[in-house]
Amino acid sequence: MLQIISGKFFEDGEIVHNECNGILYSNVAFHSMHPLEYENIKINTVDWHPGYPCYVISYDNCIEHTPKTSILVKIGDNVVIEQLKYILSFSLNAIFDESESMIEDLCRRGNAHDNYISSYVTETFDKERNFTREDWEYSIQFYKKMMHLARDEYKIVMRCLAAYHASFSVFSKDISLSYSILVYALETLSENFDEYTTSWSDYDQNARKKLDALLDKVEENVAEEIRNILVSNEHLKLSRRFTQFILKYLDDDYYKAIDKRQGSEEEVKQAVVKTYIFRSKYAHELKPIMKQLMDAGISANSEIFEFQHEVFFTYSGLLRLVRTVITNFVSSRNDVGKEDYAWYDDLPGTMSVELHPNLWLGKSNDFNFRNIDRNLEALLYCVETEHKVPEMNELVENYMTNILSIKESDRCTAYVLSWIYVNVVQGLDNNFVDKIKKILDKHSETVNKCCIATIIGNSFGMNTGCFDLEEVVTVINNYNKSKFKKNRLKIHSRIESRIYIEIARSYKDEDNTSCKYWYKKAYRNAVNDKELQSEILKEIELIKM
Repeated sequence: MLQIISGKFFEDGEIVHNECNGILYSNVAFHSMHPLEYENIKINTVDWHPGYPCYVISYDNCIEHTPKTSILVKIGDNVVIEQLKYILSFSLNAIFDESESMIEDLCRRGNAHDNYISSYVTETFDKERNFTREDWEYSIQFYKKMMHLARDEYKIVMRCLAAYHASFSVFSKDISLSYSILVYALETLSENFDEYTTSWSDYDQNARKKLDALLDKVEENVAEEIRNILVSNEHLKLSRRFTQFILKYLDDDYYKAIDKRQGSEEEVKQAVVKTYIFRSKYAHELKPIMKQLMDAGISANSEIFEFQHEVFFTYSGLLRLVRTVITNFVSSRNDVGKEDYAWYDDLPGTMSVELHPNLWLGKSNDFNFRNIDRNLEALLYCVETEHKVPEMNELVENYMTNILSIKESDRCTAYVLSWIYVNVVQGLDNNFVDKIKKILDKHSETVNKCCIATIIGNSFGMNTGCFDLEEVVTVINNYNKSKFKKNRLKIHSRIESRIYIEIARSYKDEDNTSCKYWYKKAYRNAVNDKELQSEILKEIELIKM
């Protein structure tokens, strides 16, 4: 949202201006007679506030009038303040938040066993700090760099800054989650921007030696192909990508001596690998980080912890690693001024929705026969939900008069759509219905093939060929495997349940195990129909096993 109101994506339309204000609290103070200017944002200090330092944020929540935004006046004030707090917290190595109580909680001091984050990371949550002019100037430059990122880069980095901030919020509840969230931020960058290609040398050394010994016994081209398959393993790529990406953005300043124990280059390499493993263990097993890394004293005084020659990041060490990688990554990106981008799709509170079939069904005659499945699905939805079916005469007539021109795989679907339209939908012109029914009779052999369309038609009473039960089951199973894929036919659950029930009845007395299976499938499919579920349960009780 900050990038949008900067005007980066606006063209030559009318700009509607909205002067707005917001408040952020912080643990660090700064006193100034004049507002601090972050390009399109002004930050004023408040001297009269008795609690934690308070800052008034002034900004122009401007928006360009376009055909897609003409109804909007002002939107996203909360997102503007939210994104600004992420940038300020990160660039000033402090904590900013809309809630003063959040600042108080994060800066609270206590015993080491209280799990207060301020005991693990001293500077970031220090209540006695004061910002210098140099601090603000650095922060302003970081803000400008963020605004000049390409839009896709900005959105990803902003997600990382949000994760950085969220890590603080959950620390007192779950240190392992807080630790993992920081790793997620690094992982997000590495997965989107790494250029690393895995090689055989990246494979686990112990396993690699054993495999090499075996692969030496087969032809060289076969051995190489096997190695390539093993190297393409997704987990191997992810872990190596993560490690190499992070090391790429650690500069000499990162290794400059500080006033606490930190890792050498080789130690950092090992600690990065262990960090990824910790994240994986927590994500998949909820396995907490090792107890030593939960110790406030160790984290406050050292960025790494060594145990039996293995090296690990403490929370404070991981935090500085994250800050360094994100900072250097942002600095390395090219500045982008004006950018052609559909910014209105990113406005908060907006989303894409599917239009109800009543708004589009029948509006197009589908002369190219590309939307037959979609049109059948829409017709069935209207029929089953008791919504009025739109007028589809021209569409149906186009399908039936050109039925032989439709490719064979879609012909049944077009036929069934037309049959349901003229036999189920009420209030159609009688002459039109008679005309279409004559064409349907002429091409009745079309529905002698067992497919999902003819099974659907049969559930509405359409005469079809006599299908083998096992063939029907195979078709339904294949349909269920593909129905959740984009651009595949997915019918209303009520029709599915009717089909399942009919299959169950066909098995009755001959194969009661299969009969019960399909009744149960119908029951679990009818989760939004209590009456139908009750009827199915009665049928299940009558099955003799």
